[in-house]
Amino acid sequence: MKTLKFSRICQLIVPMLLATSLSAELRRYRIDPVHTRVLLSVDHAGFSNTMFQALRPAGKLWWNLDAPEQSRVDVEIEVANIDFGDASWNKAMQGKRYFNVKQFKTISFKSTAVRASDANQGQFDALITILGVSRKITLDYTMNKSGMHPMLPRAMLGFSARGKLKRSDFGMDHAADMIGDDVAIRIELEASLDPEFKPARK
Repeated sequence: MKTLKFSRICQLIVPMLLATSLSAELRRYRIDPVHTRVLLSVDHAGFSNTMFQALRPAGKLWWNLDAPEQSRVDVEIEVANIDFGDASWNKAMQGKRYFNVKQFKTISFKSTAVRASDANQGQFDALITILGVSRKITLDYTMNKSGMHPMLPRAMLGFSARGKLKRSDFGMDHAADMIGDDVAIRIELEASLDPEFKPARK
């Protein structure tokens, strides 16, 4: 009984201590690939906006809750993990005319600036690299929540972001009469405080 009581006390106290320790400084978070999705859509001959998704993105997020402009994001996506919902279509999109996965295996996203309009909203400027070509894009973001995981003693951040790019900017212009140039981006991201992160000593 005493052991159970002590365990329960730890479950209550540890999250409180972690939350208290989240001082106003840049902290490193790991992106959760299970609860993070990059959703994209593009016009398909005017009939629909075809949707596809990038699965299991990997990377880190450095975030200062009191000074978001100091924050940054670094994400990488395996091209082989982009899913169009059909095996044959996935294979075609990985070919030379589109993502050319044999030569370019990853897509990277590295923020260059964060502009906060308030505590929870703002914009990311970033360089996104596709097919070896880097271009600047801007994403509008909302920080949905910062706090402790409801089941684990783990500090979390959650974001939604929106933006767009032109596939022709990266040299992907095949089937322009059938596939639109503008690609809409929607990101739903969760990240947890990196257990290897060491806070700066004061």
